[in-house]
Amino acid sequence: MMKTYNMAKWFFVVCGCLGVAVAHAVAHAVEQPKEATQITSDLHREAYTRLPDSGALPGTRDLENAQRGMYENLVLPVVTNRDGTKTIWDVSPYEFLTDLYKEAPFTVHPSLWRQSQLVMQGGLFKLRDRLYQVRNLDVGNMTIIEGNTGLIIIDPLTLEETARAALELYYQGVGQRKPVVAVIYSHSHVDHYGGVRGVMPTNPFAQRNVRIIAPDGFLEAAVTENVLAGNAMQRRAIYMYGNTLPPSEKGHVGSGLGLNPPTGGTVTLIAPTDIVVKNAASSGSNSGLREIQEKTPENIDGLTFHFFLTPNTEAPAEMHWYTEELRALSAAENCTKTLHNVYTLRGAKTRDALAWSKALDETLRLWGDKSDIMYGMHHWPVFTNAEVKASLAAARDGYRFIHDQTLRLANSGLNKEEIAARLVFPPEIEGIWELHGYYGSLSHNARGVYTFYFGWFDGNPVNLNPLPMAERARRHLDWMGGPKQVLKNAELAFQRGEYRWLVEVLNYIIVSAAHDENIRKNYDSKARSISADAMEQLGYQAENATWRNFYLTGAQELRHGKAISPQSNEPSWDTLLAMPTPMLLDFMGVRLEAERAYGKTIGLNFILQRDNQEEAYSVTLQNSVINNRAEHLRNADVTLEVNAQTLAALITGMVSYPQACGAEHNAGVPVLCRVVRGNAAKAEELFSLLAPPFPTNFPIVAPNRED
Repeated sequence: MMKTYNMAKWFFVVCGCLGVAVAHAVAHAVEQPKEATQITSDLHREAYTRLPDSGALPGTRDLENAQRGMYENLVLPVVTNRDGTKTIWDVSPYEFLTDLYKEAPFTVHPSLWRQSQLVMQGGLFKLRDRLYQVRNLDVGNMTIIEGNTGLIIIDPLTLEETARAALELYYQGVGQRKPVVAVIYSHSHVDHYGGVRGVMPTNPFAQRNVRIIAPDGFLEAAVTENVLAGNAMQRRAIYMYGNTLPPSEKGHVGSGLGLNPPTGGTVTLIAPTDIVVKNAASSGSNSGLREIQEKTPENIDGLTFHFFLTPNTEAPAEMHWYTEELRALSAAENCTKTLHNVYTLRGAKTRDALAWSKALDETLRLWGDKSDIMYGMHHWPVFTNAEVKASLAAARDGYRFIHDQTLRLANSGLNKEEIAARLVFPPEIEGIWELHGYYGSLSHNARGVYTFYFGWFDGNPVNLNPLPMAERARRHLDWMGGPKQVLKNAELAFQRGEYRWLVEVLNYIIVSAAHDENIRKNYDSKARSISADAMEQLGYQAENATWRNFYLTGAQELRHGKAISPQSNEPSWDTLLAMPTPMLLDFMGVRLEAERAYGKTIGLNFILQRDNQEEAYSVTLQNSVINNRAEHLRNADVTLEVNAQTLAALITGMVSYPQACGAEHNAGVPVLCRVVRGNAAKAEELFSLLAPPFPTNFPIVAPNRED
């Protein structure tokens, strides 16, 4: 293996979640979080009257289900990295959520407070004979099924360290140490496979005998979603998950789906050995993988599983399954104790709400009458047949309602903002706790459905080619009487509780200040302060945890400056080397600084050494674009022989061409990069045209003053 370069600068959005700290870049006194205003307090009092019940937890079915089967003598451990220098997971800062009789403070929406208290019910749980879960040792759940000879692990969490701790917690609870014989990945998001090496046997021979079962398309989906646009997703994910916010009643109370993904550890990936497909080939898979046909019985260590593929729902590759002997069903992450994301705020391709709804209906048809328990990849299970069918039907109808009614209103002439403002669930859906928007929301999901079908443009020519934000901000300020008048009106608007309008208008001052010295000197600090106060109140008012995190992180950035990352996960070579070569070469095109490539034409062949095999690829720079093919050019300027690790390091920016292949190459590092034929200067020139590694903490709500 080559020298391990720091890939955290560009690659790997761990479920879009990276730990960060706040850089105190602003030279004025640090503003602390404020109390809820009277307007926010009144809204929360009113919210209690609209909840399905009082909102108090003791005695409710959700709490009963969340605590059922808990091993009360086991305490969730504090998990550290390998050398013990970094804390990866610790729930103790969230102890303020453990008093189940405490009403929500006015700084947290009462419905979100209830959800966060339920999420805090963590540890080892026995759901029924042979079926266990570890919850709240990561953002998701690890499910453990006892087969006839060993353990079947379902979704081994985000990091190797938390997965190992979860398996050890199970061993402590049951008092025996059966080996792992199979792993099931429910879908292609990293919090459901990244810890796999933490549950694998230490013996290499035993490892080779562990079945790794995943839905069709898993491996490609697992390494594609966060690559080409990964850096921007990572930055936005810091807002979505509130990684800079300290746990408190005025800060972080979770993500609605769980507390938060862990950071500072090791993301791993082992390729599947078995793939669930719609129709298994009679002669076997050409890829060498064993194929399992969906909806047919599959024996896994003495238990009978039936799988059902649900692509393009919550993940590009996802599946549900039923286990006959346990009468147990899982709908993966498509049926949780929150309304999920049709469109995720960190940024990703919009999901298909109609396919999502239909997948849940088919699952209900297949196994609804046969299931006595349904467990998920987040949150707590349900334990009766009636609850299983009710949960599936509720989620099915929730996503179908969002899909159908968004299109009805769009076909009636409304745009996405008008639809989001108008659309409300009917009372029978609104009265279901698990369809409240703690992670997704009706509002941003409706916008997601709209853009899934129509894209960003609403058809109004006014919105076809608007001025850039900086120019619009300057003109708005001029027309509104200048920044002094805007600030005067803003103070009055804050007193009236017009927070949404306030942050929009003050954004004109904040954006203009980055380009205007007078505004920066005289008005920017006050505009940021008032806007931060307004964002904070919007966060306090939000039932949705990700909205709360966005608003409170925005307020934090306005007050303190940009966020920086104090710890990130260890480089995931498992994931990097699982990337198909064409995808790596596509990323090379994303990094090309087009304006520096004007008029240049370069052809480069790669002789790629991967897995003891030789592959032929080429890239061509022309018209300030890099195209790639799985074949060699006839008249290439240069041909490089390179191994997969070195190519990945070059293309992702972990090393420069001179460091890996040229004058600065360290002979003591076992890389492979040599010119086989042609002009070596052309290879160096091509790689020199790639942008530096992307900045991981570019501003979002507060533009750089120096820009």
